[in-house]
Amino acid sequence: MVHEEEVKKRVYDETASLITRLALMNRLTSEELHFLLTLLDHVFITNQLRPLINVLHRWLNSAVGQEMNETIKQVLINTDLNDETQVTTSIQFIEELLCSNAGEPIAKEDSTDE
Repeated sequence: MVHEEEVKKRVYDETASLITRLALMNRLTSEELHFLLTLLDHVFITNQLRPLINVLHRWLNSAVGQEMNETIKQVLINTDLNDETQVTTSIQFIEELLCSNAGEPIAKEDSTDE
């Protein structure tokens, strides 16, 4: 169990460092930096936001155009991850966008990846 916690802490630290490095290299906006670090905290520290993680996986595995990618990114950046209602609304909106792009019904993923 101690080893798992050490690995988890190392992954958290490396991810936070990568996000910060990208921001320092001007490859992330301050809004993107804030969103990613907040998401990282929610995933690693509180182990919350599984539905959001699932929709992020779905988005990454979808073939969507640049315009839709930008729309989804803006929805995410403007979502207060501490507000469950906002998170749920954003998830629903992104799912609808992805379905309209693929013409497929909304399917919830039951992924257990962290």
